[in-house]
Amino acid sequence: MVAKGSSAQQAQSKQNKPEPGYRTVQMNLRPESLFQIQKLLGAFNAVNRTDVVKQSLNIAEFIVDELAKGDKILIGRNDGTKTEVIFPGIKVGK
Repeated sequence: MVAKGSSAQQAQSKQNKPEPGYRTVQMNLRPESLFQIQKLLGAFNAVNRTDVVKQSLNIAEFIVDELAKGDKILIGRNDGTKTEVIFPGIKVGK
């Protein structure tokens, strides 16, 4: 335990402080969500969970922007067919 007001506590407080321009966000996630983040660490070549969340936000923003333009997102299959990806949870437009 770190003594209140000690230099060790002050150092620990500085370590947990976000960089200027950043905000700390605390989330309550189910174990399944934490497992998904852990799984994506390798797929995203991410260093930590924060990087996974940042990259996920970038992907989500890309999807929303493309759908808002009226574009479709397709997956090209190995057999040469294309399948449209439907995102029922994303609402864009009117």
